[in-house]
Amino acid sequence: MSGAKCVHVVRDGRATVASLYDASRKYADWGRRYCTLEACIDQWNRDMRVTRKYQSDSRHIIVSYHDAVVAPDAMAARVFEFLGLPAVDRIMDMRLGTID
Repeated sequence: MSGAKCVHVVRDGRATVASLYDASRKYADWGRRYCTLEACIDQWNRDMRVTRKYQSDSRHIIVSYHDAVVAPDAMAARVFEFLGLPAVDRIMDMRLGTID
């Protein structure tokens, strides 16, 4: 996959840790992997090390989950441009059937 590109979506560490911990309590099939806050924090730190490893790689882009929530159009436009896709509004028009 030499032409592959990767989009890293990074969420606030506190929210991620809380979510992992909560999910481990709610869903038995998650097992006990995230049974402690320390395990959740360790996972966040491992994931962030991987993300940082690729931050200078032109085949990777790092976007904020918060930005996707606060300004989804701007974030989507940035990702679409990175991926070499048509503008977001054109995609939406095609999806809605307003253009050919």
